[in-house]
Amino acid sequence: MNDNKILVSIRCLVYNHEPYLRQCLEGFVMQRTNFRFEAIVHDDASTDGSAAIIREYAEKYPDIIKPIYETENQYSKHDGALTRIMNAACRGKYIAMCEGDDYWIDPLKLQKQVDWLEKHPDCNLVFSNAYIHFEDGASPRMATSFNKEGKPQDRLVKEDMQDCDYTFEETWNKWFHPTASWVFRKEILFSDIYKKFQSIPTTFGGSVKIRNACSYLGRIHSFSTPMCVYRIHKGGVTQNEDVDYSINFIDDFFYTKYCDLGEKGYRYLKEKYIPKIIKSIVLICIGKGNRKDGLHSLKSVVKYNPQLFFISLFNIPLYLIKKITK
Repeated sequence: MNDNKILVSIRCLVYNHEPYLRQCLEGFVMQRTNFRFEAIVHDDASTDGSAAIIREYAEKYPDIIKPIYETENQYSKHDGALTRIMNAACRGKYIAMCEGDDYWIDPLKLQKQVDWLEKHPDCNLVFSNAYIHFEDGASPRMATSFNKEGKPQDRLVKEDMQDCDYTFEETWNKWFHPTASWVFRKEILFSDIYKKFQSIPTTFGGSVKIRNACSYLGRIHSFSTPMCVYRIHKGGVTQNEDVDYSINFIDDFFYTKYCDLGEKGYRYLKEKYIPKIIKSIVLICIGKGNRKDGLHSLKSVVKYNPQLFFISLFNIPLYLIKKITK
C-alpha cells in the first residue's frame, strides 16, 4: 500500500456529544494500521462544549483529526448539504463511519476491515458486531434484559452473528449492522444507483442509502467479533420518539421500486411498512415525536407512492382498534 496517500477517511458527525466525544476520538487515534487514515470530524453547530474538544484533539493529532465547524446546523436543512460537505471532505479510498456518541474498542478495527476489502474487490461494505450500551435514562426499546433496578443491560447487536456475506434483500430485513462498525468503498457514492437513492428526499436516509447501494452493487460482509459500542442515550437519533424510529426505514419501500426486486419483495415491503406509516401518522396527529421530521418523511411517501399512503390512511381505524384491544 502507498503510505503517502490517505487510504481511509472516517466520517464523524457531532452534535452536542460533549459527554461522549473524547471516548469516540480516542477510538480513532488508537488505531494501529500500516496505512494512513484521517478522521473528518464535523461539528454541526453544537451548543455544548463539543467544538472545544474537537479543537483539542485536532491540535494534538493534526495528521488524523481534520475538523469542520459549522455556525449553522446543516442536518436540520434536509437539503443534502451535510452529505455533500462530508463526501467532499473525505479523501480516502474507503470510508469508515462513527458518530460522536459511539466509539471503537478494537485498535485493529480499520486494519482488519481494510485488509478484507483489499482482498475481496467484489465486497463493498464490511461491518462488525457491536455492543449496545444504554446510558442512564435511555429508552429500553432495544433492550433484551434488565438488571435488578429495572435498567436495561448492555448487549450485543446480534448474539449469533457470523463471519459471512449478506444479500441486498437480507440487509433491509432487519437492523443488525451498526453504522459505527462500517467501512465501505468511497466509489459507491458516485454510482448511479446511489445517486438515485439520494434523489429521494427522506429524513433518515443517509446511512441507509449507502448500505443499500453497497449491497445492491456487490456483497456486504460481517465480522462476528464486536469492534465498537453503539450508545443509546437521550438525544441520540434512535432516542427520538417513535415518529422518527418507525418512519426512517420507509425508505426501503422506495428502494424496491428503484432496484426492481420483483413482486415478492414489493409485496413484502408493502405489508411491512403500511403499519409503520400508520403509526407515524397517528403519532404526529397526537403531537408525539419530532413533528417536523415526521411530516417531512410522510410528504416523501405521498410524493413517491400516494397509493401506499392512502391505503395506510384508510387502515388507521383498524390499527387503533388493535392497539386498544391488545
